[in-house]
Amino acid sequence: WVEPDWTLQVQNLGLGCAQAEVWFSVAPGEAKTCEVLSIAPGDARSLRVGDCVDRAAGAWIRASQPVAVVARLARDGHWASYSGQGGGGSLQHLVLPRLGSALRVYVQDPWRTVAATVHLRVRDGDGADLLHREVQVAPHETVLLRVTPEELGAAADGPLSLVLESTREGLNPPASVIAVALSEAVGDAGAIGAAW
Repeated sequence: WVEPDWTLQVQNLGLGCAQAEVWFSVAPGEAKTCEVLSIAPGDARSLRVGDCVDRAAGAWIRASQPVAVVARLARDGHWASYSGQGGGGSLQHLVLPRLGSALRVYVQDPWRTVAATVHLRVRDGDGADLLHREVQVAPHETVLLRVTPEELGAAADGPLSLVLESTREGLNPPASVIAVALSEAVGDAGAIGAAW
């Protein structure tokens, strides 16, 4: 999940020339293809998100070779970044030392035909549930889940666990989803940016 002032960097990890197609899902059912990048083996290409879309969007990259992808933001002398590996799981866990500002959790369904039911749970250091959200993610779409310190009360100042679980009817085990957790204070010292 990226915004117009972010930059995507795509590096070709394969042995042959890579054709990497970049597109964005800006709203459910609304996708915009931006560019097809030709990248020599070992080389990297950068793409400024604002050159393609003028609002926040889920970013997708399909490549003919293995690639590494990094999304970066430079703001006020601070860097924030997260990287994706093109995979995920049906159960994902992220430990946070505390929640100083609102956290955005973007969940992508990489599958083309089956929707995912996603449960996000926030637990305190003792494992007690503080918050539970459930959302449907349509195939090849991105959904935003937001968690604020106000919702968690005093527990936001202590260690937290974010647990994300996806289920799909008729699939055993459930197919994976991909998620990114990004602090709304990105660019500030101590901001969180993590890819699941």
